[in-house]
Amino acid sequence: DENMKIYMYEELFESMKKDKGIENVKQNADNIEITFTFDKSQNINAEKLFVESYKICKNFKLKYINKKIVLILFIKNLDKHWIYYLIEILNNI
Repeated sequence: DENMKIYMYEELFESMKKDKGIENVKQNADNIEITFTFDKSQNINAEKLFVESYKICKNFKLKYINKKIVLILFIKNLDKHWIYYLIEILNNI
């Protein structure tokens, strides 16, 4: 069922974090912020990431804080659970 699928995607996300260079994940009622490590941020093509994230969902936003890329997904009014969007964008990094 859908809850099991979401759970499996959440487990997949947890297992991908280190490999994808994710340093921090913050979530609140409005959004999820993923901060990449300094090293990973230097190796990500931010322009390509911006274009790819926009293709996936217009609720993505990118910031650059302390020389680190921060990917933000606004989670209200999404067509499907936010975890699907995160997995899709991480697969493009």
